[in-house]
Amino acid sequence: MAASNVLKRGLPPSLAKLVSTETTERIANLSAQPRNLFETLSRMPHDGVGARVFQTRWQSKGIEGCCWNITRVQTKLDGTRGKAWGMLVWRGKEVSEREEQIRGGLKWKWAPGVSTGDKLKLVQPVPSPLGYDKAKQMQLERRAEEEAKRRQLAEKNQERLTLRQKFEQRQIETEEKWNSVLRSVKQQAL
Repeated sequence: MAASNVLKRGLPPSLAKLVSTETTERIANLSAQPRNLFETLSRMPHDGVGARVFQTRWQSKGIEGCCWNITRVQTKLDGTRGKAWGMLVWRGKEVSEREEQIRGGLKWKWAPGVSTGDKLKLVQPVPSPLGYDKAKQMQLERRAEEEAKRRQLAEKNQERLTLRQKFEQRQIETEEKWNSVLRSVKQQAL
């Protein structure tokens, strides 16, 4: 009931009267249901970059404090498939030394937040540990590194091109010198 009131408060009063409580309850329940990783992430701001998500089976097994901190996402097909990278937190400790690709995104059900170990409540809102700014900063740094590599490669290609042009220019100059020497020898012979 509380979720439907929140949804109705976000609408103008004239529209809120038209939407039934049953419809808003369904919408609220849809967003709370566990889904595959990419469906869960696609419902979050910025495709879930900077968010925490966990496999619901961890919670049903009584495993507490486990989640993935999402650092990068590539979605396909309306946000139902794709690739995701993050840092694994297992029982409150960060296990991953660096970001790694998240496996089992389609195989298991996922929910936002951190696993609590109790089997009753599956979904709880938890603020992002990285924050959007830090995750975005990591993404920008990675892009800057890639851009620097591209620039270095372009500079090397330009150097090769200029070296080739210099070589060709020297060939032309030596051919011209030899042609002028041959002309002068022919003129002297005549």
